[in-house]
Amino acid sequence: MSRFHLLVGASALFVCSSCAQVIGIDDTDPSSLACVGTVVRPVGDGSAVTIPAQILNIEDGTPVVGMRVTRCLTRLQTNCDTASAVFSDSNGMVSVPVTSGFFGYLKIEDPNLNGVADPTDRVTYFWYFSEPIVSTRATPFPIFAMTRDFRASALYKPAMGITQSNAYGEIAINSTDCADQNATNVHFVMDPVGNVAGTTRPFYFSGQLLVIPSGPAQEFTDGSGIGGFIGVASGEVPVRAENASGDVLAEDTLLVRPDVLTTIRLLPQ
Repeated sequence: MSRFHLLVGASALFVCSSCAQVIGIDDTDPSSLACVGTVVRPVGDGSAVTIPAQILNIEDGTPVVGMRVTRCLTRLQTNCDTASAVFSDSNGMVSVPVTSGFFGYLKIEDPNLNGVADPTDRVTYFWYFSEPIVSTRATPFPIFAMTRDFRASALYKPAMGITQSNAYGEIAINSTDCADQNATNVHFVMDPVGNVAGTTRPFYFSGQLLVIPSGPAQEFTDGSGIGGFIGVASGEVPVRAENASGDVLAEDTLLVRPDVLTTIRLLPQ
């Protein structure tokens, strides 16, 4: 199985063990999306809780030490409180203090970044949660960190003339159904505000491989529920998940910045 993992929202964006072989072939069972339009988000009580996570190397699964994790209290906050940052320990573990009801995002970054595009530096993540955090999770969220060099080879297709540029960011999405299982045959739409003519491309997984679809008919998730966009312009970018009929299953607005991978796990809404 491929070791390509991207963090998405409250879980990992991962390659599943039984993905559909061709994008769009296996339709999601309509009953698994029956909750759309009736979902009520959990409400916190303001008490002290923590977000435990383990940061691992995407290529070999070993712990990544010293990664800086900063909590950002709102969905689109840019001036996050760096004084609240915590750093991954020798086991890659972090415990981020928040209050119950936290519905912002985590900024995960290499503290050694110095403005020089070193291919061995770790890619910065904006790690979004799909629902408010109302209690401390018993097991840590897995965060699979990647180097700039890995991102350039895994997410982009130089042979097709599609290369990574630090002037743009990426959005990675994992869509799920009402049972919190990866949703098949889901199409992702990005608002034009983040679209750059000739630069932005959608991507999806097909049979455990990342592909750049050649046309809209192929722009649907397989059993992994994974897709997204590369070469995205900086901004506050609305995204949504739709079924094959164009019905909206979930939507959100995410912060995109140059040289940053924005990730989310989109649950039905």
